[in-house]
Amino acid sequence: MRAAAACHIHSNWSYDGIWSLADLAAEFIRRGYRIMMVTEHDRGFTESHRLRHREECARASSAQILVLPGIEYSDASNTVHVLVWGDVPFIGEAQPTTRLLQAVRAAKGVAVLAHPTRRKAWQAFDPAWTEDLVGIETWNRKTDGWSPSRTAIPLLKRTGLQPFAGLDFHDREHF
Repeated sequence: MRAAAACHIHSNWSYDGIWSLADLAAEFIRRGYRIMMVTEHDRGFTESHRLRHREECARASSAQILVLPGIEYSDASNTVHVLVWGDVPFIGEAQPTTRLLQAVRAAKGVAVLAHPTRRKAWQAFDPAWTEDLVGIETWNRKTDGWSPSRTAIPLLKRTGLQPFAGLDFHDREHF
């Protein structure tokens, strides 16, 4: 069975998102999606906030759409971003990427390197991360525009990781 999934979505649970989870779910259903992979920014999150967010994602889910809760973590320099899904306890803001990835793996979560072109994050890529990442955003609508990232493709080939396409959705313009 195939299902359309929207990856890298921010709601008003992120400091820069404007849509509620329920409104997002309704709009993505209208557009034919069955899965909405949410990744709220780590800034301002806590473990209790993460747990409330998971509950809100469950309420926004329905027979038509699964709203999958996640967090987009950024390193201290705000260069490397990692999308994380799964029941992973909140790891903290501005964590070193290696430490973050080890914690995600220990919690049996899923980690994807986000928008490697943004701020030249691909240059900071450590080959050791390959063991803890599932994939790399080959295309990020917000960062890369209308075509895949020129830096992500060689990185995918070197690592053998799975390609991801992300909307990096914050507002209606990102559809």
